[in-house]
Amino acid sequence: DGTTKVANVNLYATSMNTCLTVDVSGASISGSDILGQTWINTCPLRAIVATVMTTWSPTSRNLRSIVVNGTTVWTGNVTSGTTADISDVDIPGSTTYPVNRYRFSGGISGKCFTHTMTMWDGTTVNVGSYCP
Repeated sequence: DGTTKVANVNLYATSMNTCLTVDVSGASISGSDILGQTWINTCPLRAIVATVMTTWSPTSRNLRSIVVNGTTVWTGNVTSGTTADISDVDIPGSTTYPVNRYRFSGGISGKCFTHTMTMWDGTTVNVGSYCP
């Protein structure tokens, strides 16, 4: 009969911050890199990380790059507390992505870190202080 029907399907999680778990339990420092962090989407729908703000203390180094799941998602040269507008990291539902590294301008041994991830929908995930 020529009738069409349109159905909107949401492929992304609502309140994306409730879906993202940042696991720092395996984090370690190797020279100027933080290694071993993972981002886990615990929801069945997609979640997107849009920005990452990292703080560290003492603050004698700058953040230079972030690599997630084998892809460089950000490069620059920022001080502690500056937001890195990363290439959106679209994590499929029920999937874990390794954060291959956060690279700094020099050795970071003895430093402690926090992160605030802003999701595509504007919600945030705060990662408390850890000292790998």
